[in-house]
Amino acid sequence: MSKKTKKTKPSSKPVFPPGPAMREAERAKEVLEELYRRVHRPTSRLKLSYKTPCTIFDSHIGGLPYCPRDADLPVGENDQQLRLLTQINFAQMPAMPPFPDSGILQIFLPDRDWAFVGYQGMDHWTEQKNWRVVYHPDPDASVTEDEVREKLTVGPPEVGEGRDRQLVSSVYLDNLVYKLHFSPPMEEGITRSDFRFWQEFLNVWRELCTDPPPEQFWPHRPGFRETGKPTPLDHIWADKLWDELDNIASSRHSKIGGYPVFSKED
Repeated sequence: MSKKTKKTKPSSKPVFPPGPAMREAERAKEVLEELYRRVHRPTSRLKLSYKTPCTIFDSHIGGLPYCPRDADLPVGENDQQLRLLTQINFAQMPAMPPFPDSGILQIFLPDRDWAFVGYQGMDHWTEQKNWRVVYHPDPDASVTEDEVREKLTVGPPEVGEGRDRQLVSSVYLDNLVYKLHFSPPMEEGITRSDFRFWQEFLNVWRELCTDPPPEQFWPHRPGFRETGKPTPLDHIWADKLWDELDNIASSRHSKIGGYPVFSKED
């Protein structure tokens, strides 16, 4: 009986000897792997579920926030209530110092904050005028949803008319709730968004490599449109590897802990 052989996928790497650009990218891969062995932090990835039972004490995006019986929901400069963007119950999160192991953290934004990033409060970074971060160290488990709902002065988001139906409010409330689930902690290497990344990358490069480092992470090389000449295969393969490294170093996923990822730079 003949032995079955396992079929393997064709290699995505070029079969010809790597050129200067590809060798540089391969060195960058080695440097990044070594950097992540040295510089990392614990993080927990977040998963969302829709139409899952969710109480005012759960971790969630949108929905009804927890509010102590003797407190009011936060308001902005115009005295209009802010909407809950997200709520984290640390008792539901896996242990991950320096985060606390109990208490509820909340982030509130204005009702018409289209970009989800608090632009209306950008002129007051340290003054929580049109945004609010609230921490409840000892939530009162006897508070009910009805008690919190009675304090609401803003209703659910309205649906606007037009070719593309859009929510008038970009901050979801009550009828659009996503429950948060935490994955077990894992180590995450320093991301490109962190201001220390490039210097740390260069430090490791100079230790491991005798060649000069690239001018930037994923160096720019003129392409066909700029030079009028075909792009060398060496550059094509190098850019493919740099693209993989960029995805790793960018760590684009929802999480708590780890290193920052900025959609519009720091």
